[in-house]
Amino acid sequence: MKFQCSDERLHQLYVVEKKSTRKIAAILGVTRPTVSRHLRQAGIQPRLPNSPYACRIGKPANISLDKATLEKLYFDDYLSLKEIAARYDVSRQVINRLLREYNIPTRRQVARKYKFNEKFFSSWSPNMAYILGLIYADGCLLDGSIFISSQNEEYLKQIASVMSFDKPPIHGPYSPSGTCDLYIRSLIVYDDLTRIGLTPRKSLTMIFPDIPDDIFGDFVHGFFDGDGSVCKCNHARTIYASFSSGSRCFIEILESKLRKHGLSQRKLYTRKNVNIWTILYGAKADNLKLYDLMYSSNCTLCLARKKAVFDTFMALFNLPLQHA
Repeated sequence: MKFQCSDERLHQLYVVEKKSTRKIAAILGVTRPTVSRHLRQAGIQPRLPNSPYACRIGKPANISLDKATLEKLYFDDYLSLKEIAARYDVSRQVINRLLREYNIPTRRQVARKYKFNEKFFSSWSPNMAYILGLIYADGCLLDGSIFISSQNEEYLKQIASVMSFDKPPIHGPYSPSGTCDLYIRSLIVYDDLTRIGLTPRKSLTMIFPDIPDDIFGDFVHGFFDGDGSVCKCNHARTIYASFSSGSRCFIEILESKLRKHGLSQRKLYTRKNVNIWTILYGAKADNLKLYDLMYSSNCTLCLARKKAVFDTFMALFNLPLQHA
């Protein structure tokens, strides 16, 4: 059907009566794209979706949000555009337009600016196995991005350095207060990690990956530095080392593989109403084997405070220390 509507009537329907393009199309018996095209030809500015009618594309938004505040919310507080928009009671499109007006790059654009070895997880190595174990413990996969969390910012910088990643850690929203995130945006890395077996929301469902035996200790070491613990017993010449996970399947396989490397058989235990499974080692022989398994490789990464407890234990028996 031929479009039969004057610019004046189109202005009346769209601007004065605030009718949507869908309703105008129904009134005139045409399609929405036809209405949108004639609105542009008539020089009538389109309204932003889900925003006040007075807020039009090309005009300043009725919002008091300076560049510095927007950068803090977007990069430091790591809020999404939708979350920022909700805070200021405007649409997501308004915030997106402010980013462009202030020449603020998106987080994806910023991540691309940093150098990174995107093939890091494509082949096995001691450092790769260690960081993989750390991601299994303290990592998160989300929409093509990878987050690694820690309370030790310098430790995360060491992780980044090994991966040739020069982006500094951020204080993000996906971890408790006081922790930092190493944020990696790479579909190549994301695909490699999912190929190995990691998935989003992995805590309760992750399965043990197929790790080459010669770097199994590095994977265990990385997982231990993330979700393991070690403490000294005050009344005996021993220490207690443990591994924990929300996935019972994962921790059961870890225990069976540690047995194959000479450690004693251990039972899994969990607290009531807490879906966390733990294996605990306290025997001298087990801890000596754990020490040798985790710290006697070519891996250059280590969480110093946990190794220090093991080193103190080794010194009690005048045994040689490993230098990670």
